[in-house]
Amino acid sequence: RARSDLVLFLDDDVLVAPNLVEAHVSSQRTNGAGLIAGRVIQPWQEGVDFSDDGHFHFASTRPAWADQFIGCNFSINRLEALRLGGFDENFARVAYNFEAEFSYRWRRAGHRIYYEPATTIHHLKIPSGGTRTFGQHLFTARPDHSVGAYYFVLRTWQGWSSFGGLVWRPIRSVLTRHHLIRPWWIPLTLIGEIRGFLWAIKLAWRGPTLVCEQDERAIPAP
Repeated sequence: RARSDLVLFLDDDVLVAPNLVEAHVSSQRTNGAGLIAGRVIQPWQEGVDFSDDGHFHFASTRPAWADQFIGCNFSINRLEALRLGGFDENFARVAYNFEAEFSYRWRRAGHRIYYEPATTIHHLKIPSGGTRTFGQHLFTARPDHSVGAYYFVLRTWQGWSSFGGLVWRPIRSVLTRHHLIRPWWIPLTLIGEIRGFLWAIKLAWRGPTLVCEQDERAIPAP
């Protein structure tokens, strides 16, 4: 529904730097990436000095070309995003990995992602609302938290590495301190993983739900 050439996406539980919009626009104009991944400082990262970090992460103070972005702070060229179909609305409920799947399509189309640390937000991770509406993933047998992870693997299948990801996901889901202390939650967690996997198979079989399949008028001609 936007009409601007650039669209900025933010979560609703964030504090933004005063120059956030200007930094996004400036970075869009100077590097030609089309998708600017913004800096996200999580609650446990407040006050941490990342200036000497040698590896990339989304609280880093060093600009870099990236493979993905975080959905709570990024700007994108609207027309290019629409030509790719926008975000896949099959990423239901918690929608885990919707950014990774879009990044996959974005880079396959020849576009790039640039991480700009000047575009800073502080993510508050409010305990209610948003994805927390669907409960805490450690205490539920619901598939809401796992379906996106499995659907992402199926949509971006890359042979044995993807197969390994499918096998490792349910194992990793119970290799936590929470499950070590409370092993009675292991069966419920595994049930949630199985349900998420079966749901993901159904979604992948049906195919993606993209803007171009819902309303072709939304996408301007090249």
